[in-house]
Amino acid sequence: MIITAQDEIGGVYNLETTVTNLNALSTHEGDIVIVETDAIILDDIDTTNGSINITADGQITATNVQASGVNQDVTLTTTAGGMILTGVLADDDVTATADVGDIAIDGVGAAGTVTITATTGSINEVAAGDAGADIMGDAVVLTAQDEIGGAAAFETEVTTISADSTLAGDIVFTELDIVGDGINLLSLDTNNGNITVVTEGGTVEAGTTTVVTDVRSDTGVAGAHDITITANSGDMTLGYLQSDDDVTLEATLGSITEINTYAVPGDAAVDIVGDLLTITAQDEIGSSTGELDIETTVANLNASSTTSGDIVITETDAIKLDDVDTANGAITIVAGGQITATAVDSTTDSDDNDISLTSTGSGIQAIHINAGTLGDVTLDAQGGAITQDAAVAVDVIADVFTASAAGGIDLDTTVNSVTATASAAGTIILDETDAITLTSVTTTDGSITVDSAGAMTVTLVTAGGDTGSNDDVFLTTTVGDIIQGGDITAANDTVTLTSAGDITDTTDNSSDISAADLIINAPAGSVGASGTNNQLDTNVDTITAAVKSDTYILEKDAVGLTSVVTTAGLVDVEAGGTITTTTVTANGGYAVNLNATAGDILDTAGGLITGTAKSSLRASGIVGTTINPVDVDIDGDLWVWAGLEQNGVSVILDGTVNSSAQTERVEIFEPSPPGLVILNNHLMGGGNYGSGSTGGSILSRGYGETMAVKAVLLSYISIIDDEFLNGPAVIIDGSQVGINIIPGGLFITPARFQPENYYIIRSR
Repeated sequence: MIITAQDEIGGVYNLETTVTNLNALSTHEGDIVIVETDAIILDDIDTTNGSINITADGQITATNVQASGVNQDVTLTTTAGGMILTGVLADDDVTATADVGDIAIDGVGAAGTVTITATTGSINEVAAGDAGADIMGDAVVLTAQDEIGGAAAFETEVTTISADSTLAGDIVFTELDIVGDGINLLSLDTNNGNITVVTEGGTVEAGTTTVVTDVRSDTGVAGAHDITITANSGDMTLGYLQSDDDVTLEATLGSITEINTYAVPGDAAVDIVGDLLTITAQDEIGSSTGELDIETTVANLNASSTTSGDIVITETDAIKLDDVDTANGAITIVAGGQITATAVDSTTDSDDNDISLTSTGSGIQAIHINAGTLGDVTLDAQGGAITQDAAVAVDVIADVFTASAAGGIDLDTTVNSVTATASAAGTIILDETDAITLTSVTTTDGSITVDSAGAMTVTLVTAGGDTGSNDDVFLTTTVGDIIQGGDITAANDTVTLTSAGDITDTTDNSSDISAADLIINAPAGSVGASGTNNQLDTNVDTITAAVKSDTYILEKDAVGLTSVVTTAGLVDVEAGGTITTTTVTANGGYAVNLNATAGDILDTAGGLITGTAKSSLRASGIVGTTINPVDVDIDGDLWVWAGLEQNGVSVILDGTVNSSAQTERVEIFEPSPPGLVILNNHLMGGGNYGSGSTGGSILSRGYGETMAVKAVLLSYISIIDDEFLNGPAVIIDGSQVGINIIPGGLFITPARFQPENYYIIRSR
């Protein structure tokens, strides 16, 4: 049927038809209103200035339907049979509704809104593979019981789109965006299906992006359906996406950020809900400005910035970082639950390209995190420990590494420096592949173990707890020195230093190592060095040291030298309290020098000081006691001094002194001690020994008893009173004043003193 009128056609009263094909034209001004009793083919329906409204009880095939004029619409309705829309245009809105049946489209356009509804069917393109735009309009609203583009994807040229599959079906379409004004995915929703959207032609300017306002695949069945949105040109901004399975977002030539990027700071509401989130952009993903981070509730994350840009994600719960990387940008991820960092990489080595992972409610498992040699890594586990996967591979690569945990920290690292804090009970264990600086490594209640395959510089290491319950510190280098540049503390516990090289101290004489016990192993190196502020500064109760070369220790207080042994170096220990020795040995032709500046030098039962060169013992108190003399074995001169006396004795020694003199003796530093100096029950000298006369004199009997005796010894003349001679055989060593022969008449037998008393005559 062909109908032509100047004005309306059925515009006042509906025109009912039962025809197969219809051509209708209003040439001037008027609506076209047709009610068809059956199926109908609309070959050519046009108005010059009017709307078109056609209702059919069968299939509508709209080949060419066009409503021209301001605010003029096209409305097509079928109660059965569905629709085929290959050419429907309106200067305002297009509305097509099929109560029963599917709708196929291949050319529907409106200056206003296009609304297409397949109440019990689907909406698809007429023929898949057509690259032209199938729907054009300012706004598009698509509703179907089944798929929307799922069987034959369609192309759009629209500004905003809403699509709803109410029962079961996929939503699939491509936005061509030929004019480059972007698209707003205002509302895409499948009750049981996937959503796949590709957008083309957008730019990176505000208002020309792919705006994802609300996209949902919410079947309620985990692992059922996915959401995939790809912007091949321009940026993508996010409002809300929800999937029962995976979400894949890609901005091939732009960025992906929150929906308010170009206006006001974003909100803290969740942007993406799903299982696996895969998000890829040429530029940034999220932003650290305001609330422009992308908030997620997902189980797994793959995120990649392919050219230049940061990644900023905030997760509400636990998350596994399966593969997160930037070509040239920083990475910041915050999660409310456990973070498992399987692969996190900032691939361009730059100081700007840092990695920061924070769990506000749980711990962090670091399997592979790489910020290069210039970028920094920060791990903050506010509700748990920081752990690894037990593999030998490196877990963290960075310049500056900062780790905080409400529990322990256990990692393999390749970093330049580390600051690590265990704020709750837990140990810190770090295995470093190279040199490292321990800027600050502290536990609240737990031990600290750091191994490095390069030099270790210590600034601050503190094992907290102060309970003596294994809150120990173990620092080990397999290559290189341990450089003490700060403080190591293990109150009431043990510090163990094991160095493949030297153990040096670069600080002043403050107490650098504070602990109950200090254990030192340096089988190929030395400990400390000579000179002011070069010694290893300690404040410990005991020291056990096995060292190859020279060992210099400056102890703040009293100390027990449990076992201090060098294979080819001297032992030099100065303490601000009493030094108690068990085993002190300097092998290889080196000295033992002990100096108690505010205490005694004592030894334990069975203790022995062994020096293989000229050695010295100095104490502000006494050296040894009459009950327990200090045992020595010195191959060389032994110089002694003491500032106090006990029972008349200042220094008392047992053992061997192979001195340079013709007879065994010890040398005494001036000023002379106040009490006697005794070796093997032989008097060496002391404060009451010698009157200061030119030739020297003997005034002391030994062992604390002093007699006023006058004597002058010349080359072969002796004038000694009867009381002095009233004793057993006496050996008098006068080598220091040139007396080499003692007259035989001096050896008198009555017994009063210990046998074979040994006296040394020396000049002042």
